[in-house]
Amino acid sequence: TPFVPVDALPLSVRPLFPYRQFNAMQSGCVDVAYCSDRHLVLSAPTGSGKTAVLEMCLARLWSSEAWCAEARGSRAAAVYIAPLKALTAERLDDWRQKLAGSEIQICELTGDAEADQEAAAERADLIVATPEKWDAF
Repeated sequence: TPFVPVDALPLSVRPLFPYRQFNAMQSGCVDVAYCSDRHLVLSAPTGSGKTAVLEMCLARLWSSEAWCAEARGSRAAAVYIAPLKALTAERLDDWRQKLAGSEIQICELTGDAEADQEAAAERADLIVATPEKWDAF
């Protein structure tokens, strides 16, 4: 598979990808993750770029007509679950930087959550949670 350049995606989603091109594994996933509604199961080693594939799926969701219509009424949200609070914090920081200036609302649900997190989750486009907090939610 040839490497797919990030600029092959719409300008509005490029801030999610701070590099010039996707690696081989990511390039092989673009058609399914960003250009289709097909299901995707991805198994690859640590550090191989799986999060970027997830971000392609998020970009597809957030740029879809269905999401735009849902956003006007009830919210459609994506949920990212990480096994440790430290990992949720890492993803949260990264996505807040990448999505700064966008209308995407991000909410954190973790075990030591504040009481207002659940209300924030109701308004969120992306919920970043630990399994324990998601189960309790």
